[in-house]
Amino acid sequence: TALQWQQRDRGGGDGGGVMATVVERTATLVPGAFGLSAKGQGIPVRIALCNQLDVVVESVLRFTAELFPEGLGRPDDEGWLPLHLALAHQHDPSVLACTVALTAKHFPEAFVAVAEGFLGFGAGGFTALHLALEHVRSHPALVLEVLRLTLAQPGGHTLLATPNHDGWAPLHVALHCQRSAQVVDEVLQATLERGHRKVLGLSVAWHWGGLLERHGGAGGRGGVLHP
Repeated sequence: TALQWQQRDRGGGDGGGVMATVVERTATLVPGAFGLSAKGQGIPVRIALCNQLDVVVESVLRFTAELFPEGLGRPDDEGWLPLHLALAHQHDPSVLACTVALTAKHFPEAFVAVAEGFLGFGAGGFTALHLALEHVRSHPALVLEVLRLTLAQPGGHTLLATPNHDGWAPLHVALHCQRSAQVVDEVLQATLERGHRKVLGLSVAWHWGGLLERHGGAGGRGGVLHP
C-alpha cells in the first residue's frame, strides 16, 4: 500500500523516509509480503519499478532477491518481468545496474524472455536487449552488459533477429536510439558474427552510416554491409 500510494505525494514531507521505514520493517516482520500480489498492481517490486520510486526501489529489489528471489522471474499480466520494467521505466544507473546484476544471478533466463505487450502499443518482441537499446542511452556500459548477458544464454543470439512490436530487430533500435558508437558497433558485429545478416536492409545500411558519422565512429557502408 505504501508503494502504491506514496507516488501521489512525491514532493511533500518525508514520504521517502516513511517508505524506506515501511520497506525495512516489512522485510524484518513480514518477509512474505514481498511475494504478495496486489490486485491489478502485482508484487511490490513491480509497483516500485513502474512508479519510479527511486528512494526505495533498490531496497525493494534487494529484499525481493533475498526473500522472494522467484519474484525476479515472475511476469506481470502482460508478460513483463522486473528486468523489462526497470529498463523501460528507470533512469537511475544504480537501480539499473542492481536490477541487471540481481537478475543475472537469480533468473538469467530473463535476458531471453520476450514480453508480449506494452501499455496498448501492440504485441510481441520486447526483450531486455530491445529495451536497453531504446531507453538506456546515457550508460553504454549497462547496455553492453545486457548484450553480453543475452548472448551468454542458450539461444540468446537468436534475439538479435527478434523483432519488436514495430518489426525492428535490436540493430534497428541501436541505430535509431543509441548515442554510443561503441554500442552500435558491438550490436552490428554481434549480428553479423552470429549469422543474422538478414536483418540488414537498405534502410539499416543508410542509418548505420549516418549514425556512425555523427558519433565519430570508424567505418562506413562498404565492406562490412556489402561484402
